[in-house]
Amino acid sequence: MIKDYFILAQRNLRKRKIRTWLTMLGIFI
Repeated sequence: MIKDYFILAQRNLRKRKIRTWLTMLGIFI
């Protein structure tokens, strides 16, 4: 149960990183 939560958190972090990168690129462009 804890493992599943950890994996879910990792996926959310990756998605957040991609979103922040996209927003940063959008601001620069």
